[in-house]
Amino acid sequence: GAGAGLQYMLWETAGASRTILDAAFPYHPQALEDILGRKPEKSCSRDTAILMAGAAYGRAMEIAQKNGISAPLLGLGLTGAVSTDRERRGDDRVFVAVKTAGNVYVEETIFDKKVMTRQMEGFFCDALGLNMLLLACDLEPVPFPEKRELHPLAVVKEDCLTAIDDRPLFLENGLRGPASDVSPEKHVLYPGSFNPLHFGHV
Repeated sequence: GAGAGLQYMLWETAGASRTILDAAFPYHPQALEDILGRKPEKSCSRDTAILMAGAAYGRAMEIAQKNGISAPLLGLGLTGAVSTDRERRGDDRVFVAVKTAGNVYVEETIFDKKVMTRQMEGFFCDALGLNMLLLACDLEPVPFPEKRELHPLAVVKEDCLTAIDDRPLFLENGLRGPASDVSPEKHVLYPGSFNPLHFGHV
């Protein structure tokens, strides 16, 4: 649900059809599982945001290859737990990840439940998602309107390739694991660039 306004923010710009390839709103856990191709350990987590960004990037590659699009591609994943009609044990927070051809950017924000309403948290999620897209494109972030600026929007470029390299494997249960989980008795490593990724690879 968090970040629901981001699609509209992008769509309402004239000429958006030249840059937006696809958008999805996997609100139900089953919808999220369908997007990822596996059940995530947690719906709202850093790993899930990265998986969502990777799935979006893969979808963009699929569309680009079928239509001869050569422009740079990126995929964004946003997952959040915002204020609701019941008391949540954990924090209200959002994770945003953007996958490009050469990097992954991730940002996490924890909201102050005593200060921010559901609508304000949603607005922050939208703005954070937009600014992560701008960051990945080396463009200046959009400032918050003063009345909304309860927390500074300090989006920091974070190279998460090291974190991904720490857990490079997708295991049988759908979770990611370290290289030490490789078992010579049951695993075969098949090298390749897979660029461009096509249906044969899949």
